[in-house]
Amino acid sequence: MPELGSSDDSVRLGGLLANSLGIETILEDIGPLLQAAGCYWRRDEAIRDMIPEYTDNYKSKIVLANLLENEGFNFSRLVVESDKGVQKTVGLTAKSYFGIVAATNMKQRARKFYEYCHVDRLPYAVAGTPNRMEYDQVFL
Repeated sequence: MPELGSSDDSVRLGGLLANSLGIETILEDIGPLLQAAGCYWRRDEAIRDMIPEYTDNYKSKIVLANLLENEGFNFSRLVVESDKGVQKTVGLTAKSYFGIVAATNMKQRARKFYEYCHVDRLPYAVAGTPNRMEYDQVFL
């Protein structure tokens, strides 16, 4: 289930794994759902709180400093790279950190949305669900 931030290798490698296990695949692009739900806009706004010049042409990630090089507390940092390859690293405020994490978590939830859609039409249960009802409703 690729989206705008997915690596091109994700679909290819996922397909190779599924084929080796004999699993049928269905490609679902979750990008449009995430776009409509404001995932990318929310993430970008949280990043712009820390780096005002940030645009959707930038790449970003949250990192921790190397534990072996750091004494004391280890705080999350935001690394962004412009479309010209210029990197900038800043410490994150709690507000920005939680804003980025909340937006990023929308991706997992969108994937579950589509998993449940397919489970409704197939005799399976969504893997990893703690909901016992999933198992009670499956007809094998």
